[in-house]
Amino acid sequence: MPRFVFLRHEVPASYGRRSHFDLMFEVEGQLRTWAVDQLPTLGGPAVVATPLPPHRIAYLDYEGPVSENRGSVRRVARGTCRGPLAQGVEQGENALIAFEIESPELQGRIVFAGGEVWLEENESAAGR
Repeated sequence: MPRFVFLRHEVPASYGRRSHFDLMFEVEGQLRTWAVDQLPTLGGPAVVATPLPPHRIAYLDYEGPVSENRGSVRRVARGTCRGPLAQGVEQGENALIAFEIESPELQGRIVFAGGEVWLEENESAAGR
C-alpha cells in the first residue's frame, strides 16, 4: 500500500520562503509533494497547496537537516494511503485527486482540487 508523510519544514530567514509543511505521497517510486502553510484539518477550510518537484523516497523516514542549507524537516504524520493518487497526478495538478489516508496522527479523505487541499471524513467512516 502506498505511504505518505507530512513534514514540518523549518527554513532559514534567508531562504526566501516561509517555513511550511510538505505533504508527500508515494507514487511510482518517488514522493509527489505539495507545500502548505498549515495542515488541513478534518472538516476545516481548504488551504492553498503549492506543487513542488517530486522528492526522494528517503523522506518517508527522514528527519533532520535539508541539503544546501535549506533548513530542517520534522515528521508530524506518517501512514498509508489508498485511492487513485497516481492517476490523478498524471491528469495534472488541477485535477481532482481524492484518497484516504490513515496514520496514528491523522485519518480521513484528503482532497486536492484547483490548487487547494482539504481533509474530510473517510467515506467508509461516513457510512457507519
